[in-house]
Amino acid sequence: MIHKHLYEADTMSQYSEANSNYEHEIDLLQLKHFRLQYEIDQLQQERDRLADELQSLQYEQEHITFQSRILDSIEQSVIVTNIDGTITYINHAAEKMYGWPLAEALGQSIFDIVTVYGMEKAQKAMEDLQHGHTWTGEILLQDRSGRPFSAFVVDVPMFDEHGDVCGFIGISTDITEKTRTEKQLRENQQFIEYVTSVIPDLIYVYDLTEQCNVYVNREVTTILGYSTEHIQALKDQIFTHLLPSG
Repeated sequence: MIHKHLYEADTMSQYSEANSNYEHEIDLLQLKHFRLQYEIDQLQQERDRLADELQSLQYEQEHITFQSRILDSIEQSVIVTNIDGTITYINHAAEKMYGWPLAEALGQSIFDIVTVYGMEKAQKAMEDLQHGHTWTGEILLQDRSGRPFSAFVVDVPMFDEHGDVCGFIGISTDITEKTRTEKQLRENQQFIEYVTSVIPDLIYVYDLTEQCNVYVNREVTTILGYSTEHIQALKDQIFTHLLPSG
């Protein structure tokens, strides 16, 4: 009987120990399960965050692409630089105007791409921009091939979220043909004025539509005794004075 009780007690002890080990294993498995579930939750949150970030980046890329298409569709040259003057963007018109493709222009100094005749204007423009002011003016430039051309330039500062200047935008329009035409017109006008001033006859031009005096040469004083200023002041009364009714 004693041996029987000892055997039963030993069996119960082994069972209890086995049961305790089993419960411990279950606790460990549950703990691992909780940790694994936590890690899964963290990974899902990270996945969602990355998905949101990717969507945001895609939206920004689409927005940048849309803006780039707009800038590439205009005829004016557009060059964007950081505050140091390093080029970060040029549009198609700028590529054509200066002879530098986008891939080669990016990362270069604006002064390596845009050659300016008369650095005092360029320095004045840079000073205005650094102080947050827009600079506007006509300036003589040179493209990559060495061709000089006149341009009307508008330089605009860019500001960051703190209101500090962080870069510049330069918008240029080639006005070479306009400048050439204006020069030719001035030369023609000067030539005509010279010719009419030496002709010994009276020359008078009157606009019937506008009913105003357009031009008289100096012979009006010699022949009629009127000064050119007097003739201009008479306006539409000129014929009353020159051609009195008989």
